[in-house]
Amino acid sequence: MQIDVDESTKRATTFLRGPVTIVVPELMTRQYKLNYTAWTPGETKARVTFTNESTEEYVFYNIILSSGEAEPGSAGVIKMHSTCRRVVREILNIECPISYKEEDVPKKWWTCDDESVKVVKRIVEDSNSMEFEVSFRPLLPHKRARKMLELNLGAQLGLFKYALDLESEENSEIRSIPFKISLGSLSKRSFRFRSFCSESTLYQCKILSAKSSAFTIPKQINAPACNDFESGVEVVLDISFEPERLGEFSETLIVKSDKGGTYQCQL
Repeated sequence: MQIDVDESTKRATTFLRGPVTIVVPELMTRQYKLNYTAWTPGETKARVTFTNESTEEYVFYNIILSSGEAEPGSAGVIKMHSTCRRVVREILNIECPISYKEEDVPKKWWTCDDESVKVVKRIVEDSNSMEFEVSFRPLLPHKRARKMLELNLGAQLGLFKYALDLESEENSEIRSIPFKISLGSLSKRSFRFRSFCSESTLYQCKILSAKSSAFTIPKQINAPACNDFESGVEVVLDISFEPERLGEFSETLIVKSDKGGTYQCQL
């Protein structure tokens, strides 16, 4: 038998596929498998006609197929783990049923309910594949938490909804700043760190042990909003050292924010 599939509501990224011929023995029945693939929500109407090539007898079926919105996490689960302020990356490859161009992607094409995540697209012109780089830079330590990432690839390809399992741990890096001066002198150095908060952030500053008053620092320092996910914004904290006795001094500087995390430096 010859099979013809005629879609009355043809969409560029909706596909009905099945064998074009089947053999049905006399006085027997056969099942026919028709595969339906839809990249976007909607309804597809089609007529499937079975024709006996010998007698030209035929029978047809009018079918209506529908596809709904993609479920959260239906595109896959991505697990990412990092220490605070360090970036880890995952590459997503999406095969496209049609040739795709840069202008086909909406301006606001991705969303995520975690500010520590950023997505960059790499579309190869006139090809059938797309590549996306997902970056995760946590600012605070936290146990594994599930977040949602949604890619909107336009009217023809629709939404891709990924689940992100994100986990981070405290950054154990401790820098050091040396001071060496004569008794009765004053030395000034700067502690420089990079803030990655997307909004202006106030950091609290303190000397951890405070065994002496040789070191002087401001109690607070304000970091401007960061517009560069990769590099952050530099913040400079001035430190004064004026010893009141001879000998060695060792203190730990703590710079901390509820949003930006904790920085440590050995003085």
